[in-house]
Amino acid sequence: MKNILEEIVKYTHELGFQRIVINTDDKASKIQGQTVTQTMHMTAMFNEPIPHFKGVIGMSNMNIIAGFLKSNAFIEPEITVTENASGEPSIINIKSNYGHSGEYRLMSSMIAQRISAVRMQKDIKPDIEFIPSEQFFNDFTTFKNILYKFDPSFRISVDSNNVLMMIVGDNAADGNRAEFPIIQLSEKITLSPNTWPIDALFSVLKQAPSLETCKIHINDEQGTLRVIVGTDLAQYVYDIPAVLI
Repeated sequence: MKNILEEIVKYTHELGFQRIVINTDDKASKIQGQTVTQTMHMTAMFNEPIPHFKGVIGMSNMNIIAGFLKSNAFIEPEITVTENASGEPSIINIKSNYGHSGEYRLMSSMIAQRISAVRMQKDIKPDIEFIPSEQFFNDFTTFKNILYKFDPSFRISVDSNNVLMMIVGDNAADGNRAEFPIIQLSEKITLSPNTWPIDALFSVLKQAPSLETCKIHINDEQGTLRVIVGTDLAQYVYDIPAVLI
């Protein structure tokens, strides 16, 4: 159970998701959430149902459970889940072999269902899809560090040789900026001048087990950049909407 909770914290709380909704049935567990800044929306599907979770529950104040899991007091803890009078999971109990204990309270099903109804991810048909390479990530990191202060967003375009390019830095024609190649496209495509937040994409790629486990989809009409990350336990889908200028 600890490894599952650690994974949930890693791919939600550590990426800026302060509250999430988990829907569990007999086949799988589905997680939904959005960052506080609303710069990223996420849906995850676990390969198997999360033990002791059933129905719809929510997790908020996730710094608490994150702190418990990282504490030296709970290196190999016993973790149980207490149900309320309605049979819903309500408290995650964590205990050590040396007398330490902690309680993390879950959101009720009623509140969690209200949150989950706020926004649902849409299916998107990608105009472009690619697996990010090490070279791409290294370039992204380098120019992010140099140019972020001029503009915290990036743009993607296609050059005259049909190469997909990323642009980081000032959007002005005479601004400080850098362009670098992503992939060679097989066919010509024209993209709208959308911009996306650097921090959102960078944080997801950095958090992924490896770049080989990632796929990036771009839907031009919706202005959505989608990052799909696979782990041993689940598949996470992060939607980053274009920034309104």
